[in-house]
Amino acid sequence: MKRFTRFILLAVALLTCSVAMAQDEEVSERELEARVLKLEEKLSWMPSISGSVQLRYQFETLGGDKGFDVRRARLDIKGNIAPKLDYRLQLEFASSPKIIDAFVRYTPVKEFGIQLGQAKFPFTLENPISPLKLETIDNAMGVSYMAGMSDLAGIKANGRDIGLSIFGDLFKGVINYQVGIYNGAGTNKSDDNKHKDFAGRLNINPFKHMTLSGSVYLGKTGAQDEMADRNRYAVGARFDNKSLVIRSEYIWGYTGAQKSEGVYAIAGYWVTKKVMPVVRFDYFCKNANATDLAVKHSSEQTNYLVGVDYWPLKNLRLQLNYTYQHFANVGNDSGKIAVQVCGVF
Repeated sequence: MKRFTRFILLAVALLTCSVAMAQDEEVSERELEARVLKLEEKLSWMPSISGSVQLRYQFETLGGDKGFDVRRARLDIKGNIAPKLDYRLQLEFASSPKIIDAFVRYTPVKEFGIQLGQAKFPFTLENPISPLKLETIDNAMGVSYMAGMSDLAGIKANGRDIGLSIFGDLFKGVINYQVGIYNGAGTNKSDDNKHKDFAGRLNINPFKHMTLSGSVYLGKTGAQDEMADRNRYAVGARFDNKSLVIRSEYIWGYTGAQKSEGVYAIAGYWVTKKVMPVVRFDYFCKNANATDLAVKHSSEQTNYLVGVDYWPLKNLRLQLNYTYQHFANVGNDSGKIAVQVCGVF
């Protein structure tokens, strides 16, 4: 939409300049070029507006038909305030209207930048991935339960929070870093205690297509008089050469005194430019330090996923996932089928 708008305005400008030249033969080619460049500079500050809609259907062998839902319906506005100073405002309209992203970012050099506002915080390799690009319909359980999506601390914030972070690329991109302080209460709400949470991620790219990652989240959850620890850690690796994608992470941490841990491994391969089969192993234990083995086993779940990602058109995506869900409690295993259609504009 931004390119189309620029094209129209530029065409109008050229037409105007042509008329002016016809009226004043003394207008030189250099003057005309200067006018066009000045107009392009003004147009560069225009916001870029895009959006997406994700529609989903789910069925479980034990729970039965879970029906259709509008998973996401988002409007994304990006732009530049000044050179090296940009902003983003992303709105969600599914269920109820709310702000997803709202931040300003200043990047004077590639080695250092600063970001202020509501955005995804730097924890795990998977959390920063947009739902428009994630290989599967749902995130891995460890990411969902430990990275502020359906967090065990009771926070459902799409992996986002409000705060201040610094970031950058060092040694020609061999090292990427981001660290920040956040309220720790999720999105669109004030801090619920006086403690500020810390999140940081360090990625090392030893060679092309390969990334080694470590991240940490240290915080508190709950009201001031009822605060409990919310500490999480993650280590992982990723290989992505645009044909083959492999990613795996081990994620663990504490919510209060309860330890939780999980590991996932995902692989996908683009057999054509439009089709990518995907497989994923995903294990998570909510109560890993329980002294009673029965309690520990009751909180364990292992998912085995197979799926396909298909882009029939540039802005249309179809996803099909089948997940076999194994619970440590005998007799509770189930299968889940999910279909998702995504349109981008």
